Amino acid sequence: MVESDSKDMVGLIETWVWGISLEFYKDSIYRERIIPTIAEVAVAVHQMSSETFNHIPAFEDSRVHILNELESLSPQLFREYPSTQAAKEWILSRLPDNRPATVIHGDLLPQNIICGEDRSEWKVAVIDWEFAKIGDPAYDLAIVTRGDRKLLGIKDSLKLLVEAYQETGSIELNVSDVRIQELMLFLQWLWDSAEWQRIGKLEGHGPDYYAQRLESLLRRAEKGI
Repeated sequence: MVESDSKDMVGLIETWVWGISLEFYKDSIYRERIIPTIAEVAVAVHQMSSETFNHIPAFEDSRVHILNELESLSPQLFREYPSTQAAKEWILSRLPDNRPATVIHGDLLPQNIICGEDRSEWKVAVIDWEFAKIGDPAYDLAIVTRGDRKLLGIKDSLKLLVEAYQETGSIELNVSDVRIQELMLFLQWLWDSAEWQRIGKLEGHGPDYYAQRLESLLRRAEKGI
């Protein structure tokens, strides 16, 4: 941590770190290390002292984080897309009670985890911290899985990731906790794409795509899979 010219505390940015992105190990002999590495990184981030990062957005606890994100969504979203109301009700029925807020990376994708074996030691570095905040630790796992059935081709990746996280860390998280944040992501992406479509600047997937993905994810969440 360093002080800027205006005396604000900012993160020190290094020009490079050793290793390659974790995503490139998908078809390598290190493939089995992908899930454990993500879990270990998430645990390490969540164990960092939040007092060190008093310059980033912070929520009181995980419950407040989720409710704040829900309240930030436009009421119009829930009027236009029926599945969004069902998703909201599912989320509200499963809000955490006592899960503390932690430091979260906010974009813990495999491409932001740089690693490699050096003299029989598996070294890991994490880059791109611009979305860091103090909030629900389940968010960091959701941003990795994103409702996909397979992460980098790994079957049952969400279940495996949660299990690896539990084995390494002390914060209680289950698949439903991560599903909440996955649904939150799709609610936000659906609204964003609908807004971009309205103003004629849509790039990438349209709202129908995200609505269908949301419905599919909600069905899986309701079935516990």
